[in-house]
Amino acid sequence: MNCKVLFSVIILFQSYSSISQKYILETFDSKEFITGWNISTTGELKQTNNYFYNNVSYNKPSLDSFLVIKDTFGLASFRFSVYKKFKVIPARSITFYVKLFSGDTIFDKLRCGYTLYNRAGKQIFYQEATSRPSHYLPGILGSPGFQLPDYSDSIWQMADSMEISFRFNPARLDTIVSRMAIIDGVSLSSPIAHFYAGKPSGIDIFPNPVSEILHIKFSNGIVPIQINLIDLYGRELTLFKNITSSELNLNVENYKAGLYFLHFYLNDGRILSKKICFRN
Repeated sequence: MNCKVLFSVIILFQSYSSISQKYILETFDSKEFITGWNISTTGELKQTNNYFYNNVSYNKPSLDSFLVIKDTFGLASFRFSVYKKFKVIPARSITFYVKLFSGDTIFDKLRCGYTLYNRAGKQIFYQEATSRPSHYLPGILGSPGFQLPDYSDSIWQMADSMEISFRFNPARLDTIVSRMAIIDGVSLSSPIAHFYAGKPSGIDIFPNPVSEILHIKFSNGIVPIQINLIDLYGRELTLFKNITSSELNLNVENYKAGLYFLHFYLNDGRILSKKICFRN
C-alpha cells in the first residue's frame, strides 16, 4: 500500500465518547479568518452581524457575523467565487449555512461543493449541490451539507486536502435583479477529522510510514494521560494509560497495512491526534 508521509494535528473539543463530533472550520466571526479564503466578486463583500434585503433584516449577536456578498448595483454581471482548501481528512459529513436572495427565483442558484485532492494537487473527487433563493424564508439560514465518502472508501487513502467552495453565476445575463448571498458556519462532523494547524504539538512520531516500530516522543511539557490507536472505522485497537515516560514505542508488525490514528488525551481536556500509515 502506498501511504502518504503526512503529519497532522487537530484539537478536538470533546472526548472521544461519541461516534460523531462537530469540528468547526469557519465561522466568519473574526476578520482574520477571511484572509484564508480565495474570494472574487463583482459585488460588495463584507463581514457583518446583520443584513438587509427587500425590507427584511436579520441580526446576530455583536460578536458573531456573516460573510455577505451583495450586488449593490443590480447588475446582470454579478457573480462571485468563495473557496478555501483545508488539510482535512477524513470526515463523515460537512455542513454550512448559506442563503441566496435574488429577484430571479426561477433560474438563479448558488453552487456549493467540495473537492478532494491528492498530494500532487490532482482532483480525485468532487460533489456539488445547488441552493435556490426560493428554498429559504427571509431571516432563516438554510443548512445544507454533504455526506462524505465512507471511511473504508479507498479515496481516503489518496486524499490530501479538501477544498470547500461557494460559487454563483447569473443564469440569465439579460435579467437585471437584486441579489445577495450570506455564508456562515462551515463545519465537519467526525471523530477523526484532521486539520493542519501549522503549530508544533509537542508530539513527535517517526518513522511515518512505519513497518515495524513506531517511536513516540513528547516535548514542551506534554505527557498524555491516555493514548488510543484508532482505525479508519473508529475502532479502538490499542490503549496506553498511566504514561510516565517521555518516549514510547509501538510494534505495528501485527497490524494490517493502512491508515490509523493516534489520539493523545491531555490533562487539560484536549485531544491531539496524529495520522500514521502502517506498511507490511
